[in-house]
Amino acid sequence: ENLGQLDRTFDPAPLLKSVCDQLLASTVPETSLTLHTFAMDNHFPTLAEHCMRMASQNTDRALQLYFQSPKLVGLDRVSVETMTELLQQERLGVSCESDVWEGVLRWISACLHLDSFSPGDWDPQHCDVGRQMLERVQPFLYIPLISPDQFLEALSAHLLPLESAMEFSRVAAEAKGSGQPPEHPFRLFAPPARRK
Repeated sequence: ENLGQLDRTFDPAPLLKSVCDQLLASTVPETSLTLHTFAMDNHFPTLAEHCMRMASQNTDRALQLYFQSPKLVGLDRVSVETMTELLQQERLGVSCESDVWEGVLRWISACLHLDSFSPGDWDPQHCDVGRQMLERVQPFLYIPLISPDQFLEALSAHLLPLESAMEFSRVAAEAKGSGQPPEHPFRLFAPPARRK
């Protein structure tokens, strides 16, 4: 009977607000994507916005590009929805599209609990699952701006369809012909805008 009384009088709102405030204060780039997934799953919009802003400004750290260990902290708990939202941001805190690509491969390898970030080292089953994950976020990646080595490795591991080779070659030929890097904004996040 006392427990029933407690249940009717207990208001969890102040406790939830306190937890959210503590998470806001303690978020760092390396945990921002995992916390974004948590915030979205638990309906904490303020925390989700804060985490996505931090991840987009510090994408290199959020995707743990400087970590050499294949055991990345928390990337295996980042949802496809969180990764998609990150990739749709107009500006990302990385130096080039190759860094974005490497970060996505790190995320896939963490989700698959692999010891290597390199798709060339993955067995065929992992490549199949990796390709399925990549297909969900690929519309928000600008594949022609990754390095030729990254592209060939992904193509060889069957992470990318053969048709993508034509687009990659076209953009590379444009850049070579002009002697300048491709003239695209740093982040082209809407697929139709990328196909000029």
